[in-house]
Amino acid sequence: ILLIGGIHAREWLSIAVVEQLARILAAESSDDTEFIAIPLLNPDGYFCSHLQRTTRLWRKNASDAHCRQFPWGHQGVDLNRNFPLVNENTPPDPETTDEWSEVYAGPKSASEIETQAVTQLFDNDSISAVIAYHAFGDYLVYPTTLSGWYVKPPDYPAFARMTKPKGQPILKDHLFHKFGREEVLEYKVGHGNPNVGGQLTEWAYHQ
Repeated sequence: ILLIGGIHAREWLSIAVVEQLARILAAESSDDTEFIAIPLLNPDGYFCSHLQRTTRLWRKNASDAHCRQFPWGHQGVDLNRNFPLVNENTPPDPETTDEWSEVYAGPKSASEIETQAVTQLFDNDSISAVIAYHAFGDYLVYPTTLSGWYVKPPDYPAFARMTKPKGQPILKDHLFHKFGREEVLEYKVGHGNPNVGGQLTEWAYHQ
């Protein structure tokens, strides 16, 4: 099982979450399940997000140029848009082809060394599941079908069982439903956008 954080440079909390999970699993895991933890996939971008106040919200990596100039400059690639496309017929989002966009997908699929490091793990290890941690919002997002928003993926019943509120039936018609105790935190649960290519979990799910 592969655990990954720090895909987007500005999401510092995701790094700490994977680090803490790794400590807990190393101390308490008692079965034969093997975990691979990558707390920080995007170290150069993470460095950029610490340089100065104007780069705190840096999202991409730091390929091809330094990021000292302007925080939304043309340099860098969004690693969560750079994984190989599962459906080559998916029309590209215009933003992902713009070098100045913070969701720029790169010159080609898997062009970045960080992306290549993850894909090579799949070539060399038996990866059965991937959990990617972000700090964008209160969402639990599982992989989607490639056929459209309202066509559920083949493993939807399993995803729904893992995230449905305790004691309630699996929700059949909602894109997102809530999960968790309201007095602590409720997560919105549902599948991702099938029109956004190059995402890590989408690519990994279809391997």
